[in-house]
Amino acid sequence: MRTAIAAALLGPFLDRPPDAETRQRLQAFFLRRFGDPRLPSKKHRWSGVPDSVKHVLVRWLVKQTLDEFFRLLDETALDRHWRYREAFWKAYFRQDLIDDAWFALSADATRLLKRIQGHRESTTAALRGAQGNQSVLLLRMSAGVTVAEWSHNGSCRIWLDGNRSAPLLYRSDYSGGELRNGSDLSKRHDGSEYGRWQDAIARWLRDNTGASVERRAYMAASR
Repeated sequence: MRTAIAAALLGPFLDRPPDAETRQRLQAFFLRRFGDPRLPSKKHRWSGVPDSVKHVLVRWLVKQTLDEFFRLLDETALDRHWRYREAFWKAYFRQDLIDDAWFALSADATRLLKRIQGHRESTTAALRGAQGNQSVLLLRMSAGVTVAEWSHNGSCRIWLDGNRSAPLLYRSDYSGGELRNGSDLSKRHDGSEYGRWQDAIARWLRDNTGASVERRAYMAASR
């Protein structure tokens, strides 16, 4: 029955997005009854459900994670360049280049997220060894890289597949040190208004993985 229910309710949206109310209702239902398919502890509840069907819900959850992370940056009002990071990574998401998203939050950021969400529950990881209001967005890209995008003045760090220092997503806690060390690329967010860091990361991703997004796509929404 589980596989039939998942296929019947999520299958219609394999090739088209639902309206916002339908998505919210379905997402809440599956998280309550099946659990988050990204979490190792819930994978057994999705056993037998085709990957293409699971991907429908996963994509909704990835978008929610991106939205919540950048909402956190907006609410803190300490990072005036947050909108450039949002425009950049959402451009890659729209091109289906981001498969998974997860974030780790320090204590103050966790309390702020709960206030933003109201009564809606969300699973996140704890972040140790960082400032109390910091958060880290972790991304897995289909091109074969893991990204750690720090809030506030933190740098963006990227690990290629095969790098043993690359953090795994969907853990319950992380230390700040492991999300800073051993990356194949570390880039400060300098020159946001002119696209300096954006161009540098986009060029690195294209040269090292083949993942390519046009400049106008990752810059337009940040204006």
